[in-house]
Amino acid sequence: MQVTLPLSGLNGFSAKFNEHLRSGDFFDAATFPSATFKSTKVEAAGEGKLKVTGDLTIKDVTRPVVLDVTLNKAGEHPMKKVPTIGFDATATISRTEFGVGKFAPAVSDEVTLHITTEASVPKAQ
Repeated sequence: MQVTLPLSGLNGFSAKFNEHLRSGDFFDAATFPSATFKSTKVEAAGEGKLKVTGDLTIKDVTRPVVLDVTLNKAGEHPMKKVPTIGFDATATISRTEFGVGKFAPAVSDEVTLHITTEASVPKAQ
């Protein structure tokens, strides 16, 4: 699995803060418009749980990350009529390791990522 996260969608719940996060102080979204995650290993971690290991790339810096995944539901999407799975995932990273460490350590270097999404199999053409 590979996921591309466009930084244009980064939302810190304040227009001014969003601009600052996208600036050169942090993500430099003009130069690096997206972050990516590419899984390299998936392991069962209990009932409805997975450990997904992969490479997270932010600002052209790639580091290994382990996502703790909880499967919410799998089945046919009621509107799209295709197999779909929903899940939540978390991981804790060090901002400074990815070149996004402005104001650390005054502002925590450790950040917890929270991902909630669903994925569907595309309909056959």
